[in-house]
Amino acid sequence: MEVAVITRHAIANYGSLLQAAATQNALETLGHNCRIIDYVRPGEVCTQLHKCQLQQKPRWNRTPLRRRVYSTLCYTENVMAGRLFESARRQMLHLTAPYSTAQELTANGPKADVYMTGSDQVWGPMEDGTYDPVYRLTFAPEGAKKVAYAASFGSTELSKPLRGQFCRDLRQYATITVQEDSAIALLHQLGLEGKQVIDPVFLPDDAFWQSLLEPINAAPGSYFLVYQMRKDPALCAYAKAAAKAAGKPLLRRLRQAVRQRLPEPSITVRAGGQGPQKEGKKVLTITIQVNAPSGQAIGIKEDIAAYLEKFGDASVVSIVEKLPEQLRMDSP
Repeated sequence: MEVAVITRHAIANYGSLLQAAATQNALETLGHNCRIIDYVRPGEVCTQLHKCQLQQKPRWNRTPLRRRVYSTLCYTENVMAGRLFESARRQMLHLTAPYSTAQELTANGPKADVYMTGSDQVWGPMEDGTYDPVYRLTFAPEGAKKVAYAASFGSTELSKPLRGQFCRDLRQYATITVQEDSAIALLHQLGLEGKQVIDPVFLPDDAFWQSLLEPINAAPGSYFLVYQMRKDPALCAYAKAAAKAAGKPLLRRLRQAVRQRLPEPSITVRAGGQGPQKEGKKVLTITIQVNAPSGQAIGIKEDIAAYLEKFGDASVVSIVEKLPEQLRMDSP
């Protein structure tokens, strides 16, 4: 049986990639031919993603200068992560032809016996805050069999207009399974039945995950591994103490290769007698402090200088970058 799966496979993080790979493996283990629909919304392409992200960051979106700083930082990170995960997707997933709009899918979508909505937050808001009906299989041919496995809403409530849209579209499904208790509750609010199932990453056997592993040369023998979403002093202290108590080295991997929440911007503007003077004129001094992962300040000096030039003689005095640790072995 041909199964076409639409899921959030193209987000630059490990969870999105691995859940898609696990779903594919589970279907193929059952004897089906599985293809992941390579649907990537225009605003979620790695070179454009920062624009969507900025719309959800009102503190960064207040002024042109803040927007410039945010876009410069996020663009570099998004492109670096996007290219890495794009390469991994092409190696691990059986992808269809690429699609970027619902119109393309409706006009020339993949042919399949079953259309499946996969796991992850497929029924939740997208990067720009909107809800995409493509993930409710609205592009599938009339009369096509539709199912959902481990779908997630990513929220516990839907507005009245959204409830109407979801109710209309999900009634076309032959079977709906979801992950969370809250998703079951939402289905009941829509007058629909669903079954709660486990995340697809728990479906493959050990051999599947072992086939994806590569040796870690930095950690001979046994060790403690901690994967951190962001640098957390409490977690670091706990991990160090646990590794020390066990007498094993600690291997820490920070989530630097994927999207990371930036702190609120800290911008200080000083002018007047306290600042330096140039040719007898007072100089406006702007200090911008941004806590960001290593490598993201590339080009920010030139970007800020280019933006400020339209206000007259401008220069960037200095940019200081402290390199964070990405992978480190701690001795017990």
